[in-house]
Amino acid sequence: MKRIFTSFFLCSLFPFILACSESSSKNTTLNCDNQSQIINTEAYNNLNTTNYMITSVSLNENCLDITISSSGCSGSTWEMNLFSTNNLPDSFPLQRNLKLQLINNEACAAVFSKTVSFDLTPLHIAGQDQITLNLEGWGEQIVYQY
Repeated sequence: MKRIFTSFFLCSLFPFILACSESSSKNTTLNCDNQSQIINTEAYNNLNTTNYMITSVSLNENCLDITISSSGCSGSTWEMNLFSTNNLPDSFPLQRNLKLQLINNEACAAVFSKTVSFDLTPLHIAGQDQITLNLEGWGEQIVYQY
């Protein structure tokens, strides 16, 4: 009888334990990867974006999650940076043009996918609470509200 009560008690606590672990994991998913956001017009204009294909894009709070595919051996050594310019198109809401840089030194013919997350807070514009992002290689505008 004591074992049955103990089992029932532990099973009744399981949903609460699971809820706690889920809420802490949700908090960690809100942290963006440590990827660079670089505002540099010259580097943006000279950037090559033909060595990958963007397969999905999503906003997660202040993070922009970008999934790409490219050839390589595993994708584990890939480095990625997000570039923008200081030149903002004359529109409302304001827009920022973005390019993703993939540094891929893997010389294998297999194709891998990888998702990275960029913190968008450095791209905020003073006095604005929304910006439209135009990511080269992605056919849709991304409306980012902050």
